[in-house]
Amino acid sequence: MVHANAEARDTEFYITDELYVIQVEGTKFRVHKKLLSDQSGRFADMFAIPTPDNGAGCGLSDADPIILNDVDVKDFKAFLSVIYNSARPNFAMSAADWLRVLCVAHRYDCGGIHTRALDGIRTSRLQPGQDTDALACAEQHNIDVRLIDDSALKYAITRLDALSATETANLTPGMASKLCAAREKWAVDSALHKNAPDLGSETASQGKPCSKCKARYYAAPNIQRIIATIWGRKEKAEDLAGVAFFSEP
Repeated sequence: MVHANAEARDTEFYITDELYVIQVEGTKFRVHKKLLSDQSGRFADMFAIPTPDNGAGCGLSDADPIILNDVDVKDFKAFLSVIYNSARPNFAMSAADWLRVLCVAHRYDCGGIHTRALDGIRTSRLQPGQDTDALACAEQHNIDVRLIDDSALKYAITRLDALSATETANLTPGMASKLCAAREKWAVDSALHKNAPDLGSETASQGKPCSKCKARYYAAPNIQRIIATIWGRKEKAEDLAGVAFFSEP
């Protein structure tokens, strides 16, 4: 029998977590052991490594951080933002940052965050410049751009604004060439219909019958067909997000 004045520690929410120092490139982060361990067995194993006698690399102080050599500081910071900040009501992240999160989640086998990152990439609302940032980020991380064909790639092909010199400079010559070819094909296919609205519109709109195809409704060109023509047919999304499209862990 438990007395009314008895005190007990809740097994789930009596937090006794330790803080560890992790260094990525030249930047140190001080993070909660449990929050990272809960996301991945690889993080749990990393924290479970016995502390050497000299304390080197144990993560208990700035002088002896745990060093991660296989991620970049922007990627790791985006990953931590999801862990620490995503419960906030105004939390938002760009498609490029979700790609950074995806890379860390893949490398450290964080299944839940990996799924969230894929969803975030697909649902990101983009502005001119953010689409090409995401494509450049995908290239830098060896991610197949067809993984983001419903967001960044589609937006970059169909948007009204021309690609700026800065945007094309951030892409590899091969990607810039393919993107320009896709935009040209979109414009040409759209112009085949005489009742087409402004270039870039995907909204079916009723108007005068097209003098060429007689259709009363404008139908936008098939974006997936254009992407398949230039980048090849897309495999399953889970395959595109798998090991074959990432640097080896």
